[in-house]
Amino acid sequence: MIIPGTVVLLLLPLIADLYQMHVMRMRGVSYSNANDYITEWPLVGILIIALLMIVDGLWGYYNYCKSHKEKKEE
Repeated sequence: MIIPGTVVLLLLPLIADLYQMHVMRMRGVSYSNANDYITEWPLVGILIIALLMIVDGLWGYYNYCKSHKEKKEE
């Protein structure tokens, strides 16, 4: 889960740019900087999901290493 979360985080500026173009077409006005959309609802949800994926992957890796270490000690 670490790699997909990292990929989503790296693509977030591109997604924000696409969302800026969508808002411009729909409303006729948009922020001048596409990164301002990262803190607004649709993209902040993607940001939270990506961060949760990374945390979940790190937690799983920690538990895997912990259980693997316990098996070596037995």
